[in-house]
Amino acid sequence: MDNKELNSITIEKEIKWLSNFIDYRFDCHFSNNSSKKYKISPPSLENDSSVYAKILKKYTFNLLERLSIIVALIPHVKPQILDSFKINNKAIQTNFTEFGGVNGKTHKGFLPTGETVAFLYAGNDIKKKLEVQEVFSTQHIFHKNDLIYLDDQHEKEPFFSGQLIINNNFLELITLGYEKIPSFSRSFPAKEIKTKMIPDDLIIDNFIKKSLENINNWLEYSQYFDKNNQKIHKGYKVLFYGPPGTGKTLTAGIIGKMNKRIVLKVDLSHIQSKWVGETEKTLSKLFNKADNKGWILFFDEADAIFGKRSNVKSSNETYANQTVSYLLQRIEEYTGMIILASNFKGNIDSAFVRRFQNIVHFPIPNPKLREKLWNSIFKGYVIDNDIDFKKMSKEHELTGATINNIFNYCLLQIKGNKQNKISKKILDDGLKYELRKEGKY
Repeated sequence: MDNKELNSITIEKEIKWLSNFIDYRFDCHFSNNSSKKYKISPPSLENDSSVYAKILKKYTFNLLERLSIIVALIPHVKPQILDSFKINNKAIQTNFTEFGGVNGKTHKGFLPTGETVAFLYAGNDIKKKLEVQEVFSTQHIFHKNDLIYLDDQHEKEPFFSGQLIINNNFLELITLGYEKIPSFSRSFPAKEIKTKMIPDDLIIDNFIKKSLENINNWLEYSQYFDKNNQKIHKGYKVLFYGPPGTGKTLTAGIIGKMNKRIVLKVDLSHIQSKWVGETEKTLSKLFNKADNKGWILFFDEADAIFGKRSNVKSSNETYANQTVSYLLQRIEEYTGMIILASNFKGNIDSAFVRRFQNIVHFPIPNPKLREKLWNSIFKGYVIDNDIDFKKMSKEHELTGATINNIFNYCLLQIKGNKQNKISKKILDDGLKYELRKEGKY
């Protein structure tokens, strides 16, 4: 059976349990002398290999937490189970306040709120209601991993009045069996880095290769370190630094490809905000969604937000310093891999530098590496015999990105002129074009 089938079997069991739980709570609520017995213990997960069950077992969710999850899920899979909550209180001809619930714009069924979970779990027991409140606090795994949550309540309205929401990614995971990367947005300002290149295409010096070995080793054995070695730091933090075009982003993409990990490039322009607290709020959502997913977070031009703290002279500097302090805390807590990329190591706050397990310098390639880059990038294309990549490598200090731009220029020229060979003139023109861009010609 595939993941969808396995999940559907587990969900059916959870729904049957919820239905029984609703009957039990209604019976307790409306009758003080109920003699009927109800099975309110959640179904056994033993030998259940569904993704849904694996998640429940992974976090060792208790009865209240499992109840909260199935109540959040039920409008998406079997909304009629909650129809009984729509009955009126005949004494006052209105809905029962204690049931909670809100009306949807198009959905005709009952949409549960925090009050719904509190009623089911606690009834009139105040102490148990406080347990429910704790489950929806910012310290709980539901919030930290962005699984389920109470929607923002209207100002000054009770805490439990917020609609119970299941995160779309978590919904897909426990129903379809897989989790998509959230779409790029203000609340998730990150896009996946993908590359068609393979590790053999990465032309770097031996020191960088050695540094990458440790990165790959951590990605392969991170779960072992978490369980068996308390001396290993939580997560793995890396700094890539060096001039633009030296392969920092490409290397991050290839690391992800080699280790079958998703690499997300964070758009810092969407994180920084002039409003107090907004930057931290966006970062919090990003880290919460990424945590425990195995994703690699890649912050390019990281000094824009991970830069040095300054002596406070204005309120703006105070808020900037607060953001850096917040980042230090979240990076410390993050259990995955974070890669920061910067043009200069000295631009990064020293407090971050101390926390890096690996610092990798990406210098301008030396002539030997440049010759390899020329040959690799132009491989498979017909070029004039008088083109001397060895000589060009010695004469021009270029990055791999610049050489690739020259190749693109040459390709466009021969295609536009319906030629099949790259001439020395076309190559020289491409070189001059790039040097002008960089102010070197």
